[in-house]
Amino acid sequence: MDEDDFYQNYQAQRLEFVHRYQSECWGTWFNHFLLLGMPVKQAQEKTKVIVEDWTGSPMNYNPFISEDNLDF
Repeated sequence: MDEDDFYQNYQAQRLEFVHRYQSECWGTWFNHFLLLGMPVKQAQEKTKVIVEDWTGSPMNYNPFISEDNLDF
């Protein structure tokens, strides 16, 4: 394994971790805001800000993909 392979492997693992962490944070905070009675759109926006602040990365997935858009 040369240095380029190592770096690409590291980046892939990092992106996978960020994605997993963002999805867990999203579920926790979004549900929290909904339980407080916050409107869905406002809860989405507030949750997105929190998740991006905590992970230091922009959202790299959309938690609201409709089933019609899934490709198997």
